[in-house]
Amino acid sequence: MKKSKTLFIAFGFVAALGVGFLIGISVNYPRVDTDEIFGTIGKVNNYRNIKITEGDIQLKNELLADTSLQKLVKNYMDFFYLRALELENNIGFAVEQASAVAQFKINNTNQIIALESYGKFLSTARQDLLAAVIVCQSPEKTEPALLGHSISQAKNIIAQLNYRSKAVLNFITELDIFIQETKTGSFPGLKKAHDLLAYNEMVSSVVLNDQVLMKFFDKKKLFDNKLELPGKINVQEAIKQDMEQLHMPGYWANAEKLSLKDMQESLNIFDVEKLGIIRDAEHLGLVDATKLESFRFDSETFNSFWMD
Repeated sequence: MKKSKTLFIAFGFVAALGVGFLIGISVNYPRVDTDEIFGTIGKVNNYRNIKITEGDIQLKNELLADTSLQKLVKNYMDFFYLRALELENNIGFAVEQASAVAQFKINNTNQIIALESYGKFLSTARQDLLAAVIVCQSPEKTEPALLGHSISQAKNIIAQLNYRSKAVLNFITELDIFIQETKTGSFPGLKKAHDLLAYNEMVSSVVLNDQVLMKFFDKKKLFDNKLELPGKINVQEAIKQDMEQLHMPGYWANAEKLSLKDMQESLNIFDVEKLGIIRDAEHLGLVDATKLESFRFDSETFNSFWMD
C-alpha cells in the first residue's frame, strides 16, 4: 500500500462532501425560542450567571450583518460537535480493543489511559459545542450575553480538543509500531482501532487545512482497505441527551423537535458508503483535488473573527 494512499482517501472523502458538509450542515437543530426557553435577559443572567457586555452586542450585530460569517461559524461548530460524537465512539472502541491485548496493554498503559481520558472529555465537552451550534443558528433570537458566552466557551473547548488530540496521535503511532513489529497474531481489533482513529484525524486535517497534520499522515497508511465503523450513532438521541445535560427546559427533550433533514434517525457521521469515498488505489487519481477548496473553511475570513 502506498504511503500517500491514506491522504488521498481523505481527499476523496472531502470531495464527496457535496452531499452534505460532514453531514453537519444537514442536521436540523431545534430553533431557539427566547420566549419559551430563555425569556428576558434577567433570566439569562440567572441561567448562566453571565452579564451582557459591549462585546456581546457587537458580536451579535456582526453575525446578523454577515450571514456568510454566521453560516461559517455555525458549520464550524457543527463540524466539531459531530466530530466529537464520532471520535468518542471510536475512542471507546480503541480503548476496549487495546485493553484486550495484553502484549500491547503492558507497554502502553499510559497511552490507553490518556486516550480514555480524552474520550471522557469529549462526552461532556460536546454539550458546549452543541449550545454554540444552536445560538449560531438563530442569533437573532438569542440574547447577546448568551450568544457571546456560548461562542466563547466553544472556542475554549475547541482549543482544548486541538491540544488534547495529541493523545490520539500518540496512540495511533504506538499501534502502528506494535502491529508492524509484532510477528505473532494478526490483531484485527487493533488494526481497526488504528484505522478508525487515523481516519478521523485525516478527515479533520483536510477540512481544517492543517498542513502539519496532513504531512504527518502522508507518512502513514491504513491497514484495512475496507474500513467498517464500529456502530451507528443515534444523533437525535445524542442531541436530546446533551440538551438535558445543558439543563434546558423540557421543551428541548421533545424528540420531535430534534429532527434530521433528509437523513435516517441513526447514521454513521463519517459514513464510508454514503459519502462515496474512493478507496481503490488505481482510481485515486480521479479525485479532483481542486474541489477540496470549496469545502475547507475560509481561513482568512474566519480567523479574523475567531481570533478576536
